Amino acid sequence: QRWYNGRVTGVDGVDALHVMYTTHEVRQFEKCLSRWSCDLRQINSANKSLAIASGFTEGTQVMVWSNSKKMWNAGVVKQLFAARQVVNVRYDAFEKLLPLNSPDLRLRDT
Repeated sequence: QRWYNGRVTGVDGVDALHVMYTTHEVRQFEKCLSRWSCDLRQINSANKSLAIASGFTEGTQVMVWSNSKKMWNAGVVKQLFAARQVVNVRYDAFEKLLPLNSPDLRLRDT
């Protein structure tokens, strides 16, 4: 088994990521994986740079707009995906992936 650098090319719902990667034989593959898959690892240096630039890191307290409740809810950033510039946020009993520039996501006032 071997690890390859890849990038997220799409997101289906809240749990499925489309990933494209190139092997050491310069063959390109794409597959769909659960965001919880043990076959995925984050590239920390990219995440760290993006986290500094965006203000969002794992554990950041945020406010998330709930379309179903029509109100802002307190939440927390659970994971940052640098390749797609999205964050996984948890609020109440829910989780969702949101782009960093989403109007449904903002830093919580402290």
